[in-house]
Amino acid sequence: PEDKVIAYSQWTSMIDLMQILLRKSGFESLRYDGQMKREEREETLSRFKKQGGPKILLISLKCGGVGLNLTEANRVVCMDLAWNAATENQAIDRAHRMGQVKPVAVKRLAIKDTIEERILKLQADKQNLSDAALGEGNGTKMPRMNVAQLKMLFGLAK
Repeated sequence: PEDKVIAYSQWTSMIDLMQILLRKSGFESLRYDGQMKREEREETLSRFKKQGGPKILLISLKCGGVGLNLTEANRVVCMDLAWNAATENQAIDRAHRMGQVKPVAVKRLAIKDTIEERILKLQADKQNLSDAALGEGNGTKMPRMNVAQLKMLFGLAK
């Protein structure tokens, strides 16, 4: 009820669909993407941050993933998964900023037995390798994605 939500997508077509679904369900939402003029984006953020303003902000991951302070929101939804978890984490951190007074809940949408599930596994594997590269693991070097990983990602592995 009092919580505000940031929902990220890599695809403006997904944002289009979410706007339609939310409108049909009786929810007001705002949109923030790279096709908007700077003034329009600023007005959108102003409306979202305003007490009593719309509670849902649909954001293009590339446009709103960095450089914004959105502590008015304490719910974050990743509607589709990025290949790189760091990209998602940057976006999620828009709500995890100084001034945030509520716990932030994050949901990543992934459907079982789809590429999203495989992307989650790939993200976890890459995070483990990254941790190792930063001395938080066993120190193994982070390799490029190999053929087996690509096959797994696209469901071609046996």
